[in-house]
Amino acid sequence: FRPDINIEGRGWLRSGAHTQGGLNYTAHGQMISGNTSVQGVSQGQWDASRELIGEG
Repeated sequence: FRPDINIEGRGWLRSGAHTQGGLNYTAHGQMISGNTSVQGVSQGQWDASRELIGEG
């Protein structure tokens, strides 16, 4: 699992610090959008999302 994975507006997962128009997810399960951080993204949800989108 990579330290930082971005979900761009198009819905693809890419590594990087941030992407304009997208949401940044950290390995700790925080969703960071602007100045807002929300806890609650589990590894299981990550795995499901990555399979759905076809990342990797």
